[in-house]
Amino acid sequence: MVAEYDSNTSHGYLLQICPGGQQYILTRFAGFHASDANVLIGGISSSISNSSTNTLAIAVNNGLITIYVNHQKVDSVNDSTYTSGAIGLVANASSSQTTATYINARVWD
Repeated sequence: MVAEYDSNTSHGYLLQICPGGQQYILTRFAGFHASDANVLIGGISSSISNSSTNTLAIAVNNGLITIYVNHQKVDSVNDSTYTSGAIGLVANASSSQTTATYINARVWD
C-alpha cells in the first residue's frame, strides 16, 4: 500500500507486509531507485494473519503515520517529509507466486 505518492518524482510511503513471517515494514521513497529508500519502521506483529485475509490501513495526520492491520494498531512514526499525494495498492512476489485481492478500499479525509 502506498500513501502520499507522487508519480512524477516517485516519492511517498510504502507499507509492505509479509504474512508468512508476520512482518511489516514502512519505507519512505525519495525517487525511482532502491538507494532512494529509507526504512522508517518495521517489525513483527501477531496482528498479521499468515493464514487468512489481512485488512490494512495507514492513517497520516500532521506527520504522524500510523499502521493498522486487522483493525489493530501495529506501529506509528513521525515523518512529515511528504504531506500530499495519491494512494495506491501494490502486490509483489519476491520469491514465489503471489495472489492479492483488494476489496472495499476506502479513503477518509
